[in-house]
Amino acid sequence: MTDQSAGSSANVDVSRAASVAAEYDALQGYAWMTLGAGLLLAAATGQEAVYLALGAAFTALAPSWYHRRYGLARPTGERNLRVAIGSGVAFLLLVTAFLLDRFLQPPVLLTLLTLAVVLGVGQHLMLRRTGLTRVHRVVHGLVALAALGPLLGLGRGDALLPYGLTVAGLALLVTGLVDHRRLVRILGPADADPEADDER
Repeated sequence: MTDQSAGSSANVDVSRAASVAAEYDALQGYAWMTLGAGLLLAAATGQEAVYLALGAAFTALAPSWYHRRYGLARPTGERNLRVAIGSGVAFLLLVTAFLLDRFLQPPVLLTLLTLAVVLGVGQHLMLRRTGLTRVHRVVHGLVALAALGPLLGLGRGDALLPYGLTVAGLALLVTGLVDHRRLVRILGPADADPEADDER
């Protein structure tokens, strides 16, 4: 972390701060929340391409909020490689599951079962030092439970994509909010205008 973050979190426990620094990228909950909001808007409007693109764009911009307030901690090259490989594998698994749901129509949604596994495993690996909260685990369980939607007439045919986007969007919103609050709580309140301190 930079000196900017040190000034705003002098009382932070050193070991916890080290864990946060190592997983700073994964704890930036605004990024996940903006992506989740994009998924929900895509599901609600049917304009998937537009709102998925907007969600991805705002997700890319969200870390700047944390960088301005707490400084920049760059992930290691090894961590970046693991994230890239994991993201690629997760994407392939989800696309495969979606196609199976779309054309084979199994009694439960493989897309959401896969999403529950991807979120559970992915967030566990990304947050090995800070750990998952009870809310994370509940969300993963609810996503898996949502895979039973076809038994209630949900997520079939043309409704598969909006149903899946809604579940995924809610999951990212909730876990993103939890991670954001954890990060702010651990690092402490940042100055409202970090640039003002630099001018003093």
